[in-house]
Amino acid sequence: MSYAFCALCSIDFTPLSAILVSNLHKRRNLFMKKLIALSVLPFALVACGGGSSEESNEIPEPSTTAPSETTPLPDESSSTAITVKQGVITGFGSVYLDGKRYLTDNANIIINGIEGQAIDQLKVGMTINLISENGDDTPNAQRIEYDSGVEGVVQSIDRVNRIIYIAGVEVFYNDLTHFIATSSVSLSVGERVEVSGYPLAGGQFQATYIGKELDNDGQQSEHISGLIQNLDTGQQKFSIGNVTVDYSSARVEGVISNQILVKVEGMTEGSNLIASEVEVKGYHDDNYDEAEVEGVITAYDNNAGIVEVNGQQFELSSSVSFSNGSSLDLITGAQVELKLSIVNGGFTVTHIEFKHYDYYNDGVMKGAIAAIDYSAKSLTIGSNTYFANSQTHYEDEYDQYFSFDSLQLNEFIEVVYVTEGTQNVILKVEREREDERFEESEIKGQITSFTSSSIVVAGLSIDLPADALYFIDDTRSSLAQFVSNVTNGLYVEVSGTFDANGLFLPTKFELEFQGDDGNDDDDRDDGSRTGHVELEGRVTAILSDTSFMLNSYTIELKEATKLELYDRRVSLVEFMNAVQVNQVVEIEGSWITSTAINAYEAEIDND
Repeated sequence: MSYAFCALCSIDFTPLSAILVSNLHKRRNLFMKKLIALSVLPFALVACGGGSSEESNEIPEPSTTAPSETTPLPDESSSTAITVKQGVITGFGSVYLDGKRYLTDNANIIINGIEGQAIDQLKVGMTINLISENGDDTPNAQRIEYDSGVEGVVQSIDRVNRIIYIAGVEVFYNDLTHFIATSSVSLSVGERVEVSGYPLAGGQFQATYIGKELDNDGQQSEHISGLIQNLDTGQQKFSIGNVTVDYSSARVEGVISNQILVKVEGMTEGSNLIASEVEVKGYHDDNYDEAEVEGVITAYDNNAGIVEVNGQQFELSSSVSFSNGSSLDLITGAQVELKLSIVNGGFTVTHIEFKHYDYYNDGVMKGAIAAIDYSAKSLTIGSNTYFANSQTHYEDEYDQYFSFDSLQLNEFIEVVYVTEGTQNVILKVEREREDERFEESEIKGQITSFTSSSIVVAGLSIDLPADALYFIDDTRSSLAQFVSNVTNGLYVEVSGTFDANGLFLPTKFELEFQGDDGNDDDDRDDGSRTGHVELEGRVTAILSDTSFMLNSYTIELKEATKLELYDRRVSLVEFMNAVQVNQVVEIEGSWITSTAINAYEAEIDND
């Protein structure tokens, strides 16, 4: 039995013509902007409030002080209402959902349909449905249900755009995605994973959690979640994004129709998924007093009074209130939490809380803790101090009850943060395993000072070695070009490794400029691709002595291409002799067209 939020619920809504809304203003919001361009349903997206459409589509700059609530949230402690809440696990002890603690002593934990599971099977980052009785400051959870959104074998990885392809579905990840028993660096083609997060209207999936599949017992089937589009009851087919689902031989639970949220199990055949089961996700006849849902706005219709979150529509109350924003912030791509009341069997939005920092950040820092203040919940890495709060996520693969108080001096961690005024506020803190310390790492943030031979990012001074790779707006450049374009305030991503002494050794620098209109070349909604690309996938065809197909992309090699075979430099002839269909190959290069890549590095490693 599943208790996810239904698409449409009891709302009668007529689709209108689509209008793409993608006017975001910060380079660090790049991931969120791509999400926006990809997640539009066929509704008219009409911004509310006065002023021009351009003005109303802007996400405001982060406040220099802690954001205040426009309208206070209802007092939950004074009632004993039964509440169902959909959100992301932020920690344990018993379980924290969106920073709020719920007791789990008597909770029935259901994982992928199996009841009575142990709480240690749940992980930080998983999106769950939690039913509780709100009578105390710390409510009792009655039932916790986790159901993965996407499961299957990784087909390919686009590391520049942070996309994993599973069963034809584009799964987006970012710095706030929790990787368990794997990492964004070690994840590889052929690895079987499960993903939790939010289905998007265009058939893509926003990942809050990516981990080794919990219930993998040798099964080979794939699972995808999304909204039904192009339903053909005669042919018994429909689509979810770019995936065509054939349900002619499937067991169907519920009544399917266009724009209904479903989870599909089946086997992939090319771009098709031959379904064995189709499950309509929606509420059952449980007697809930109120509900909460967290996710990404995928559409908003001011005229109809409808807000759509994760591709699911909800009717706005005439007296809806707001926290951390206003009706002007109801735009595609905004992260929100909706408080719903149940009226005549339907769900009405009574309160909207904006959660502006759930999909972007101001920087990422790794290193050893140099100082820690448990009372102030602050820690120092390098020369910068970072502060935790009730919304901070805690990730430790070995300790379910990891918290700020368990951190120790000299412990190696990763911190994802946002700057509020003069304070660096921790969004996520992750304990690094010993083996992860020496993996490729990324330091991200604004340049605060520089010389001709070094830059300072997030309080860390980083040398500019001559043998590193340099990029400006996804275009490969020389060290001299890079240095000539460096200014304070620019956002930079630096890849490298830490040695045994904690010294950061950079290997790649990516400098990003903010355009006057707030849009980057990467934000194209027409499928075009430009600039730098890093792709890992399986060879599907040999085209010539210098080219091959990697999934659906043509890879062109030249004599000057840096080629490695099992960590050994080889010639073009030797490399192509080793290339075989189904061989895993990693490439770095630049786009020639939207389907062809000129590779300047290619590598075959142990599969």
